[in-house]
Amino acid sequence: MRYALIALLMLGGCAESSPPPSENTVAATEPMVEEMRAATPAPVDPAALSPAAAQPQVVGAKPMRPPSDNSHPGDTRVEATLVTGEQWDRAVGGEIRLELVNRSEQGVRYTIASGMLADFALSQGSKVVWRFSQEMMFTQALTQFELEPGQSRVVRARVSPQSLAKLSPGRYTVTAELNTHPRGAGPRVMPVTVELR
Repeated sequence: MRYALIALLMLGGCAESSPPPSENTVAATEPMVEEMRAATPAPVDPAALSPAAAQPQVVGAKPMRPPSDNSHPGDTRVEATLVTGEQWDRAVGGEIRLELVNRSEQGVRYTIASGMLADFALSQGSKVVWRFSQEMMFTQALTQFELEPGQSRVVRARVSPQSLAKLSPGRYTVTAELNTHPRGAGPRVMPVTVELR
Protein backbone atom coordinates (compact mmCIF):
# COMPACT_ATOMS: atom_id res chain seq x y z
CA MET A 1 0.00 0.00 0.00
CA ARG A 2 2.87 2.31 0.78
CA TYR A 3 4.17 1.96 -2.83
CA ALA A 4 0.76 2.69 -4.30
CA LEU A 5 0.42 5.84 -2.19
CA ILE A 6 3.89 7.03 -3.16
CA ALA A 7 3.07 6.41 -6.83
CA LEU A 8 -0.20 8.29 -6.49
CA LEU A 9 1.48 11.19 -4.74
CA MET A 10 4.17 11.32 -7.42
CA LEU A 11 1.59 11.21 -10.20
CA GLY A 12 -0.47 13.80 -8.38
CA GLY A 13 2.51 16.15 -8.29
CA CYS A 14 2.98 15.79 -12.07
CA ALA A 15 -0.48 16.95 -13.03
CA GLU A 16 -1.37 20.64 -12.95
CA SER A 17 -4.60 20.35 -11.01
CA SER A 18 -4.81 16.90 -9.46
CA PRO A 19 -6.95 16.52 -6.39
CA PRO A 20 -5.34 14.76 -3.42
CA PRO A 21 -6.04 11.03 -3.28
CA SER A 22 -9.35 10.20 -1.63
CA GLU A 23 -10.18 7.23 0.58
CA ASN A 24 -11.86 5.62 -2.47
CA THR A 25 -8.64 5.97 -4.51
CA VAL A 26 -6.56 4.42 -1.72
CA ALA A 27 -9.07 1.56 -1.32
CA ALA A 28 -8.99 0.93 -5.09
CA THR A 29 -5.20 0.51 -5.02
CA GLU A 30 -5.28 -2.26 -2.39
CA PRO A 31 -5.85 -5.08 -4.96
CA MET A 32 -2.97 -3.72 -7.09
CA VAL A 33 -0.63 -3.76 -4.12
CA GLU A 34 -1.58 -7.37 -3.35
CA GLU A 35 -0.91 -8.30 -7.01
CA MET A 36 2.51 -6.70 -6.80
CA ARG A 37 3.33 -8.69 -3.66
CA ALA A 38 2.15 -11.92 -5.32
CA ALA A 39 4.29 -11.20 -8.39
CA THR A 40 7.46 -10.74 -6.32
CA PRO A 41 9.97 -13.40 -7.47
CA ALA A 42 10.81 -16.26 -5.17
CA PRO A 43 14.20 -16.22 -3.46
CA VAL A 44 17.07 -17.52 -5.61
CA ASP A 45 18.45 -20.95 -4.81
CA PRO A 46 22.15 -20.51 -3.83
CA ALA A 47 23.07 -23.66 -5.79
CA ALA A 48 21.92 -21.90 -8.98
CA LEU A 49 24.61 -19.28 -8.38
CA SER A 50 27.47 -21.80 -8.48
CA PRO A 51 30.28 -21.19 -11.02
CA ALA A 52 29.19 -24.26 -13.01
CA ALA A 53 25.64 -22.91 -13.35
CA ALA A 54 26.96 -19.51 -14.41
CA GLN A 55 28.75 -20.84 -17.52
CA PRO A 56 27.43 -19.30 -20.73
CA GLN A 57 25.56 -21.60 -23.05
CA VAL A 58 25.74 -21.25 -26.82
CA VAL A 59 22.35 -21.89 -28.31
CA GLY A 60 22.20 -23.45 -31.74
CA ALA A 61 25.96 -23.87 -32.22
CA LYS A 62 27.41 -27.16 -33.34
CA PRO A 63 29.34 -28.93 -30.59
CA MET A 64 33.09 -29.14 -30.95
CA ARG A 65 33.42 -32.74 -32.09
CA PRO A 66 36.31 -34.47 -33.81
CA PRO A 67 36.39 -34.02 -37.58
CA SER A 68 34.62 -36.66 -39.63
CA ASP A 69 36.69 -39.72 -40.30
CA ASN A 70 36.24 -39.19 -44.05
CA SER A 71 35.38 -42.87 -44.41
CA HIS A 72 32.35 -42.08 -46.55
CA PRO A 73 33.08 -42.54 -50.25
CA GLY A 74 31.86 -39.02 -51.05
CA ASP A 75 30.79 -37.66 -54.38
CA THR A 76 33.49 -38.79 -56.83
CA ARG A 77 32.42 -36.33 -59.54
CA VAL A 78 34.14 -33.49 -57.69
CA GLU A 79 37.81 -33.54 -56.73
CA ALA A 80 38.38 -31.81 -53.40
CA THR A 81 41.92 -30.94 -52.33
CA LEU A 82 42.92 -29.36 -49.03
CA VAL A 83 45.94 -27.05 -49.40
CA THR A 84 47.97 -25.37 -46.65
CA GLY A 85 51.56 -24.76 -45.65
CA GLU A 86 53.52 -27.55 -43.97
CA GLN A 87 54.41 -25.28 -41.04
CA TRP A 88 52.41 -22.60 -39.28
CA ASP A 89 53.86 -19.91 -37.07
CA ARG A 90 51.62 -19.19 -34.07
CA ALA A 91 52.44 -15.48 -34.33
CA VAL A 92 51.32 -15.34 -37.99
CA GLY A 93 48.35 -17.73 -38.21
CA GLY A 94 47.50 -20.29 -40.84
CA GLU A 95 45.91 -20.15 -44.30
CA ILE A 96 43.76 -23.01 -45.59
CA ARG A 97 42.27 -23.54 -49.06
CA LEU A 98 39.76 -26.13 -50.19
CA GLU A 99 40.02 -26.49 -53.97
CA LEU A 100 36.97 -28.02 -55.65
CA VAL A 101 37.02 -29.14 -59.31
CA ASN A 102 34.16 -30.80 -61.19
CA ARG A 103 35.89 -33.64 -63.09
CA SER A 104 32.66 -35.05 -64.54
CA GLU A 105 30.96 -34.29 -67.82
CA GLN A 106 27.80 -33.07 -66.09
CA GLY A 107 26.99 -30.21 -63.78
CA VAL A 108 26.98 -30.93 -60.06
CA ARG A 109 24.60 -29.35 -57.56
CA TYR A 110 24.74 -29.57 -53.76
CA THR A 111 22.34 -28.28 -51.15
CA ILE A 112 24.38 -26.31 -48.61
CA ALA A 113 23.09 -26.27 -45.01
CA SER A 114 23.85 -22.57 -44.30
CA GLY A 115 25.75 -19.54 -45.56
CA MET A 116 28.96 -21.45 -44.77
CA LEU A 117 30.08 -23.35 -47.87
CA ALA A 118 32.67 -25.49 -46.07
CA ASP A 119 33.83 -26.06 -42.51
CA PHE A 120 37.46 -26.44 -41.50
CA ALA A 121 38.88 -27.93 -38.31
CA LEU A 122 42.26 -28.20 -36.60
CA SER A 123 42.73 -31.14 -34.26
CA GLN A 124 45.39 -32.90 -32.27
CA GLY A 125 44.56 -36.56 -31.84
CA SER A 126 40.81 -36.79 -31.32
CA LYS A 127 40.57 -33.31 -29.77
CA VAL A 128 39.34 -30.48 -31.98
CA VAL A 129 41.20 -27.31 -30.96
CA TRP A 130 39.78 -24.92 -33.59
CA ARG A 131 36.80 -24.95 -35.91
CA PHE A 132 35.98 -22.34 -38.55
CA SER A 133 32.24 -22.52 -37.84
CA GLN A 134 32.83 -21.70 -34.17
CA GLU A 135 34.57 -18.41 -34.99
CA MET A 136 32.29 -17.11 -37.70
CA MET A 137 28.58 -16.37 -38.05
CA PHE A 138 26.59 -17.47 -41.10
CA THR A 139 23.06 -17.13 -42.41
CA GLN A 140 20.89 -20.09 -41.46
CA ALA A 141 19.25 -20.87 -44.78
CA LEU A 142 19.63 -23.68 -47.29
CA THR A 143 21.40 -22.60 -50.46
CA GLN A 144 22.46 -24.26 -53.71
CA PHE A 145 26.06 -24.68 -54.84
CA GLU A 146 26.71 -25.65 -58.45
CA LEU A 147 29.80 -26.56 -60.44
CA GLU A 148 29.62 -26.93 -64.22
CA PRO A 149 31.83 -29.55 -65.95
CA GLY A 150 35.48 -28.52 -65.55
CA GLN A 151 34.57 -25.58 -63.28
CA SER A 152 36.57 -25.00 -60.10
CA ARG A 153 35.99 -23.10 -56.90
CA VAL A 154 38.30 -22.26 -54.00
CA VAL A 155 37.02 -21.87 -50.43
CA ARG A 156 39.42 -20.14 -48.03
CA ALA A 157 39.74 -19.99 -44.27
CA ARG A 158 42.24 -18.38 -41.94
CA VAL A 159 43.25 -19.48 -38.46
CA SER A 160 44.10 -16.32 -36.55
CA PRO A 161 47.27 -15.87 -34.48
CA GLN A 162 44.99 -15.39 -31.44
CA SER A 163 43.55 -18.89 -31.94
CA LEU A 164 46.96 -20.47 -32.46
CA ALA A 165 48.60 -18.65 -29.53
CA LYS A 166 46.61 -20.84 -27.12
CA LEU A 167 48.07 -24.04 -28.61
CA SER A 168 51.30 -25.87 -27.87
CA PRO A 169 53.84 -26.42 -30.63
CA GLY A 170 53.47 -29.79 -32.34
CA ARG A 171 51.74 -31.67 -35.16
CA TYR A 172 48.08 -30.97 -35.92
CA THR A 173 45.62 -32.31 -38.47
CA VAL A 174 43.64 -29.97 -40.73
CA THR A 175 40.34 -31.25 -42.10
CA ALA A 176 37.63 -29.77 -44.28
CA GLU A 177 34.15 -30.78 -45.29
CA LEU A 178 31.66 -29.25 -47.70
CA ASN A 179 28.68 -28.13 -45.59
CA THR A 180 26.13 -30.24 -47.48
CA HIS A 181 22.61 -31.18 -46.51
CA PRO A 182 22.45 -34.03 -45.77
CA ARG A 183 25.87 -34.09 -44.21
CA GLY A 184 28.44 -36.15 -46.08
CA ALA A 185 26.81 -35.76 -49.52
CA GLY A 186 29.79 -33.80 -50.85
CA PRO A 187 33.19 -34.96 -52.06
CA ARG A 188 35.66 -36.68 -49.80
CA VAL A 189 38.44 -34.39 -48.53
CA MET A 190 41.69 -35.96 -47.35
CA PRO A 191 43.17 -34.38 -44.20
CA VAL A 192 46.61 -32.77 -44.13
CA THR A 193 49.12 -32.40 -41.32
CA VAL A 194 50.80 -29.16 -40.25
CA GLU A 195 53.62 -28.46 -37.82
CA LEU A 196 52.79 -25.65 -35.42
CA ARG A 197 55.81 -23.75 -34.13
